[in-house]
Amino acid sequence: MWAFLLDLKGEDYIRKLAQQEMFVSRNARQIAEALAKGSLSLTVGVGYRDFDSFLDANLPVKHLPTLKEGTYISGGNGIVGIIKGAPHPNAAKLFFNWLLSREGQELHGKTAQQPTRRLDVDTKGLDGQAAKDVLSVEEFQRFQNFTEDKCNNSWLPGAKLAEAVLK
Repeated sequence: MWAFLLDLKGEDYIRKLAQQEMFVSRNARQIAEALAKGSLSLTVGVGYRDFDSFLDANLPVKHLPTLKEGTYISGGNGIVGIIKGAPHPNAAKLFFNWLLSREGQELHGKTAQQPTRRLDVDTKGLDGQAAKDVLSVEEFQRFQNFTEDKCNNSWLPGAKLAEAVLK
């Protein structure tokens, strides 16, 4: 989120934001609970699923609409990878090829209740919104937040700035 705000609003905005009274925690559930209890009036960077139980309980919590400037797109907590030097790298490649296939994404989506980014997989009825339902491919590429370039040019500077202003 810090990288997104740095790219979108600039360093001065982040410095002004950090001067506000803030509650900072790495525990998303704790942040969501503080919002539901009224200890906070706004949260930044907490995922939709962290609020599900509070929404289900009809507590005064709601998701804000997408910013007029856009939003960032992240792999979130569903990123998979291959461990370097794994004993059976070809088996992992076969698994990933299946997982990323239409069949694999349909099964994963239904099981995890998470929409896929594949354009040929039905995502209706799943928790959350699929990127394809709200963004064009061009918009997705503009907002994606998980490329190597984005990590080097946004995430790292954003993290360093957050560390500096949140001390």
